[in-house]
Amino acid sequence: FLYIDISDVVDLYGWEFKLGWNASLLEVVSVEEGSFLKSGGETFFSEKTNNTAGYVHLACTLLGDVSGVNGSGILAIIEFRVKAPGECALDLYDTALGDSNLQSIPHVTNDGYCYFVEETVESGGGRGRPPMPT
Repeated sequence: FLYIDISDVVDLYGWEFKLGWNASLLEVVSVEEGSFLKSGGETFFSEKTNNTAGYVHLACTLLGDVSGVNGSGILAIIEFRVKAPGECALDLYDTALGDSNLQSIPHVTNDGYCYFVEETVESGGGRGRPPMPT
């Protein structure tokens, strides 16, 4: 799982971003809205996943005449399936944060990087269960 979080924001009313990855190594299994923005009221959450091109486009906004949310929390949760061993960047781009006055909120983003290794499972010697006494 990949958690997209935000820290120390003031008056967040809506957000949007794209996240890109190497499509030969990863594919998205599920996407869900995090709990942070909906702590301020009813929200509209939009998700578009393109596993062929290797990106997801997410956006979320509060609905109605409410104040934005302050603080830190999780914006979205993305579950990936690893298709092959390797390594790739998780590129966060086209990011936007907006306040309740429809003004842009300045922010800094951090990309991610993942390593995937093939796991070998040993069988334990193949002895099986010891015989039952008779």
